[in-house]
Amino acid sequence: MLMKKAVAYLLGRGVETTRLEAVPEIADLYRKMGFVEEYDSLRFVGKSRKGLSARDERIQSMNNGMLADIASFDSQYFGADRSKVVSRLFQEYSEYCFVSRSGSTIDGYVMCRKADAGYKLGPLVCDPTNPNIAKKLLVICMSALEQEMSVYVGVPASNRAAIKILMELVFEQYSKSIRMRLGKDTANDDVRGVFAIGGPMKG
Repeated sequence: MLMKKAVAYLLGRGVETTRLEAVPEIADLYRKMGFVEEYDSLRFVGKSRKGLSARDERIQSMNNGMLADIASFDSQYFGADRSKVVSRLFQEYSEYCFVSRSGSTIDGYVMCRKADAGYKLGPLVCDPTNPNIAKKLLVICMSALEQEMSVYVGVPASNRAAIKILMELVFEQYSKSIRMRLGKDTANDDVRGVFAIGGPMKG
């Protein structure tokens, strides 16, 4: 009843596409409501640690002056304006935020935040033609964290380059959810560039 009320409200506001992430055990509930599957969203966990080699002169700590450009870069892959999300994460956890530039052009960024137990790493968005940048961003971010703590990462299953990087860094998959859609297939995102999501509720 709550879901029907929420969907009706969104339709009344002119929303053409509604997305959610469902745990597999209750995905049938959403299928019966007309939601269709888009892709699996995998969950991994690893350990923060120093000593990993990832020095790169293109990668630097994020600052306030970069946020507008980072949000613009992010929108190419996420398919929506997440400037408020990016700004909020940076304001709360700036010490765990890094960006990669080629000249004046952004080619990747990573953000991380503290969790109840350990850290949640993401979003990590990168030019899909250069996954090595994504790996370096991930390693540099992990090196900035309190050591030997759990680091949780969510990634679209279709981004095989992201999964390969996580496996190389000894992450293990522990669960998954299913990204589902009700309404038009807007197809305005590009998960090839999404190497870690910020969270199921934010993408």
